Amino acid sequence: MNNTHNAGSGWRKCATYFPLTYLILLCFFCSCNAGSDKKTSSGAKGALTEQIVDSTTEVMLTDANGNERSIEQMHGIVVLMDVLYEVPQAKSPHQALLREVYDQFASQGLQIYQVCMSEDADAWRNVAKELPWTAVYDNKTLQSALIEKYKIITIPSMRLFDRNGKSIGGDISEKELKNKLKESL
Repeated sequence: MNNTHNAGSGWRKCATYFPLTYLILLCFFCSCNAGSDKKTSSGAKGALTEQIVDSTTEVMLTDANGNERSIEQMHGIVVLMDVLYEVPQAKSPHQALLREVYDQFASQGLQIYQVCMSEDADAWRNVAKELPWTAVYDNKTLQSALIEKYKIITIPSMRLFDRNGKSIGGDISEKELKNKLKESL
């Protein structure tokens, strides 16, 4: 009996339930094994190595008005980076929490930098124009420089940055959010 098939089908079943996380991890591991020193036969760097983003690279994304925005432009304030795969729904519990947090902490120096990675740019633009915080669009999903720079392995993801632009821990849960904000502000 061949047990290899059963093991492989387990991974496929897992990937069916967690497709985005699985794909992000797969791309992460593939890019790590690609090797940054490899060259093509013509001597030029390969396509994967050209996309490497270091910690000093400013990732510019477009807001609903067509302006280029980056989280680095928000230096001097506490920033909550919220990365979503779907277009945020105004009445969702997550958006309600962000609205509550924004209303409570914006006057103390909080700004939200919300990144949407949906394929539906028009739906995102309609929602983003109504938000009081910075909302940007990134349709590159797994090839996103933002994903690479901040080592995001799950979406949705929330990260908090202090006034100097330093990450305050990794991903934070909705339950931890208010306590982390109180500590940071």
